[in-house]
Amino acid sequence: MKMLFYELKKVTVNKFFLVSTALLFAYFFWFSITGVQFIKGSIKPEVSEKIYSDLNCGKTDTERLYEYQQDIALDVFNVEQRPNLPAGIYGETISDDWEAIENAIKQVRYVRSGYKSDMVSMIKRLYTRYTNSQNEGNHYLEKYYYKAIEKYNVDYALRPMDSDSGFEFLALFHFNWESRVFSILFIMWTAFATVYCLQSEKVCRCHEMVYSTSSGREKTFLRKTAALLIILIFIAIVFFIIELIFGITAFKIKEFSAPIQSLEEFKYCTFGVSYLGFFILINLMRLLSVIFTMGIAMLCTIRAKSLTRPLAVNFVLLGLLCYLMVVLTGLHGIKVEEYWAKVRTFFPLALSQPQMYFTKFDYENILGMPMNRLFICVILFLIFTTVCLFITLKNYGKAGKHNG
Repeated sequence: MKMLFYELKKVTVNKFFLVSTALLFAYFFWFSITGVQFIKGSIKPEVSEKIYSDLNCGKTDTERLYEYQQDIALDVFNVEQRPNLPAGIYGETISDDWEAIENAIKQVRYVRSGYKSDMVSMIKRLYTRYTNSQNEGNHYLEKYYYKAIEKYNVDYALRPMDSDSGFEFLALFHFNWESRVFSILFIMWTAFATVYCLQSEKVCRCHEMVYSTSSGREKTFLRKTAALLIILIFIAIVFFIIELIFGITAFKIKEFSAPIQSLEEFKYCTFGVSYLGFFILINLMRLLSVIFTMGIAMLCTIRAKSLTRPLAVNFVLLGLLCYLMVVLTGLHGIKVEEYWAKVRTFFPLALSQPQMYFTKFDYENILGMPMNRLFICVILFLIFTTVCLFITLKNYGKAGKHNG
């Protein structure tokens, strides 16, 4: 245990580690704060919070909200009156009330009838395709449509929640451009921390003694791996907590136990998780992507004599892969979506870009069986990471005695 703390200290007190970590957090806070300010300029979470609070506790209903909305509509859309709009019941002005009520009525309509109606219609279409596949003898499509019917024929207890704030909160930290850049920086930071941790003895020129025996090399590697995992998990938890604080304070998220299907953007999600469970899941996916990065970075350190080669290889390789992901997620079209579907099915680094795993029936044909793409990617993550760790373990430090 003492040696594990030593490895932790050796990495975390390094000035390059401290500077890179500070820059990572600086970018995180920059895009978080500017993103919150921009989003709150277009939506009013405080206003919606009061409306949904009244709806959920029975103080009002959609009929009363609609009547109030009609009463203020003329004043809201009167151009001459707009500079001097009166105060609203929920917001600073009646214009804030009108917009928030409009969104709340749509959300309540979706939760109470829209979702079920859409699911019933879709299941009917899926059943028609299922029977057609049976008649045509297409066994894979038969299994595919049966699985889809099974996943969507579920009665979730949806609850009204501020859909605008709920989705914008997730988008800010995991779905938009800035969050993609942050994930890339997190991946690059992980590569640097991994390479430095494994090569620190060579940097300090004490590798001859540390790598003198096979047993010593393996124990050292396992301690370094444990130290890296502790650092990565700790950093990921810190980001998770900060994001959650932003969600509660800035976006006024309260309905954490509501099914994620309560947001219309995720009505086709096949995972029966709550809003909080979904938020934990996408943070966990980002953590898995950086642990996968750690495995790749470890492979690049095999027989390296300094920090230069593994860092250069990691930054070029990971940079190109991340660029590919950003390009594919930023383009549109059926062909691009097909290519990206293959990438995010079989490449665990794509777990850092989670949105497409949850917005549709996301299954891949594996040996004639429809399997969820996220499930496949997690399995491959476990296999690839284990292989990377095993190969590095068997080769770690073997070149140390040849370095001067």
